[in-house]
Amino acid sequence: MTAVKLLEDIRRLTDTIEAREQLSLDLQERNRDDLSDLEAQRSNARTQLNSLLDPMARLPLEIQSQIFCDVESQPTPDPQQPPLIFLNICRLWRAIALNTPELWTHLEIRLHPLPRDADYLDFCKNWIGRAGSRPLSLILRGVVRLDADTQHLVTCHQHHLEHLTLELSGYFAEEGLVTRTILLQGQFPVLKTLDIRSHGRLLMKTLNDWIDLLRAAPQLETCSLENMIIDWHIFGSFAEPPPTQPLILPCLQNLCLGNTQHALQDLDTTHGASALILRYLTLPALQTLHLTVFDLIDVEFTAFLDRSLPPLRSLSMIVSSPWFMDTMGEMLRPVPTLKHLELIKTSIIPPAIILRVLEALKGVLPVLHTLTIYMRSGRLLDFERLGRFLHSRRVEQEIPLAVFRLYFVSENAQPEYGTDALDENILVALRQLVEDGLDVHVGPRGRNLLL
Repeated sequence: MTAVKLLEDIRRLTDTIEAREQLSLDLQERNRDDLSDLEAQRSNARTQLNSLLDPMARLPLEIQSQIFCDVESQPTPDPQQPPLIFLNICRLWRAIALNTPELWTHLEIRLHPLPRDADYLDFCKNWIGRAGSRPLSLILRGVVRLDADTQHLVTCHQHHLEHLTLELSGYFAEEGLVTRTILLQGQFPVLKTLDIRSHGRLLMKTLNDWIDLLRAAPQLETCSLENMIIDWHIFGSFAEPPPTQPLILPCLQNLCLGNTQHALQDLDTTHGASALILRYLTLPALQTLHLTVFDLIDVEFTAFLDRSLPPLRSLSMIVSSPWFMDTMGEMLRPVPTLKHLELIKTSIIPPAIILRVLEALKGVLPVLHTLTIYMRSGRLLDFERLGRFLHSRRVEQEIPLAVFRLYFVSENAQPEYGTDALDENILVALRQLVEDGLDVHVGPRGRNLLL
């Protein structure tokens, strides 16, 4: 049937329906079945016409559903953005969207203050319900204290929760509040990503809740904890005995204790999460480790690496105490797989300490590819010793160092605005390393002083 014929049928059916609707109520009641049949015929004709005129409608439903999935959707309930906008286009698109579970597997829930609409949680339940049993990703954003309805919403779906992010507000959390209220309600058998961010410090007096949290997620692959600190000045000691045996997490590949960017904004202030948790973990699959608060001692960190024997490839850590200069080499000897090392020097550590740390690395880290150092500025740094170290890594190692980054972080915490200038002799020496094949950047992030 052609589009012209369908249009004629739609006009004819519309005229007939309008005429029937003008009849008296008694006649209309007696002809209600006929009227419904006419409306169904018109709806069917419109569907056929849409199929002829709209290429999308002619595609198999599976293809249309995949197209919807390929459109970047928003996890927030915005009616002007996918997937909600699909519900308001036409009946066909609405049906496809409601029957495509993959569209509803990501959701951001605002904890407090909740939207004034009393149906907000019902809306969230309906959204998640459309995902069926598909792997679920949730972002919970708001204050630390969670209401019972929100707790129940999450725990009802914890069996297929794959990614969980908490973005918490507030500057002090009651001990164990976060883990008790939502994260310790049972097992999270398929949880792969856990990201907990806090604008304020979550002070802890025990690590047991956090160990229990990790124990509840045996398939965890990536974990990021921010601003969770053991504050000995307040608590003095653990309130309860710590675990007697380290917890083994066989799948955890990426562990970030803190936010590196936040640490770079103020090199004199500790940011991050307590590294003490490493005392009680064994991570045989660990490949990436970021530490922005290093409150372990060297033997504890070495013991963690010795029992884990991880295939560690990337390590980022704060240099905040002088003992790094003598112990760094021995600490990292258990991880000969390390390819990327990033050191962040606080301003209380003299520049000479960094050089002694680097010299302690001679003979270890045989496959080190990239070395990155963040420091306040290049002033007082002995560039001649630095040049000798870089040269030795180029000629003495079986696999030469390929990339060296020395970033200066200015006083206003914006690395791109540093103004350090290098002596001409230093420039000549470092440029020689560049000619020998080393990729070198010295200066603020946005400006290489060697160029």
